[in-house]
Amino acid sequence: MKNRWSQNETSVVAPSLSFFLLFLTLCVLFGCENTDQTRTQESLNPIAVSNLPDDGATETVDILSRVESTYQQLNAGKIGIPLNWDSTQNTVLKAACARYLLSREKIKVPLDWRRIEDGILYAEYKRADLIKQFGDIPQVHTIADFHLRSPLGIKRVTRETFIAYFEAIYFLFPTEAHRLALEEARKPELIRGPELEALREENPELWSQQIRHQLVEEHGDIPEVHIVADFIRKLELQIPRTDIECRDFLIAHRQMRPFKVNEQFHLPLDEQYAILEAQDQLKVKMNKLTLDALEKFREAKAKGISFRLIDWGEDDEA
Repeated sequence: MKNRWSQNETSVVAPSLSFFLLFLTLCVLFGCENTDQTRTQESLNPIAVSNLPDDGATETVDILSRVESTYQQLNAGKIGIPLNWDSTQNTVLKAACARYLLSREKIKVPLDWRRIEDGILYAEYKRADLIKQFGDIPQVHTIADFHLRSPLGIKRVTRETFIAYFEAIYFLFPTEAHRLALEEARKPELIRGPELEALREENPELWSQQIRHQLVEEHGDIPEVHIVADFIRKLELQIPRTDIECRDFLIAHRQMRPFKVNEQFHLPLDEQYAILEAQDQLKVKMNKLTLDALEKFREAKAKGISFRLIDWGEDDEA
């Protein structure tokens, strides 16, 4: 299970600084401011369990192309079937040979093929079985290729591939269970802690989407959340923000996270940084503590250092 950081762990900062940021925000805003059973039910085979979605991953699809290329060479008679094709350690050749022999009906799909432990043969038996039921259509190959990925060595897949798999399942087997599975697959998986910070460096756009999803999860799908998320995205991607956008962000943030006097409250670090940048652009007067914090945020961002690792100094200790 993924490590999940509590809000306090991802937003550790001096209470005095958080209070002052919120006070400045208030000043800005308010003046001082199937026909048979087989065709209607598709089980999810445990062989595919390792194919978990990974939002930040770049899956290696070249090996699937090599299987297809080898299969086409077999079809064209450019290469032959080795005697030991079913025991070879060459997974690409094994998959291509199984596909070729099944397509030419040189071998048949066993009646108990769903129980087979060989991942490559399982995937190709599934392909042949689905082609027999539905014809040679894209959805059949989407499902078979998904099951083929793991035995070929692809242990992580992109979310697009994961969703496409369930879309194909639901297309061929439109049951209520598969509809719910597709809806669940389409839900964004929230990433937190170190994985989220790594994603920020690797894919800022996807990181921004994750921040939006987290805000929606925490506060609901409200307009203020999207105004805040849009501002944070522009800030992260270094897209210029207008003064109006800065002001709208501060207003939306204040409404999204209403502050109560005498309430101990720590803003998430990314939101603190966004507030400081918005206030700086609007030329809000800030004290030395706040200006120093902004400089530390900017320095950490420039060096690719996690905001959690910023040394706030003794003056910022609670």
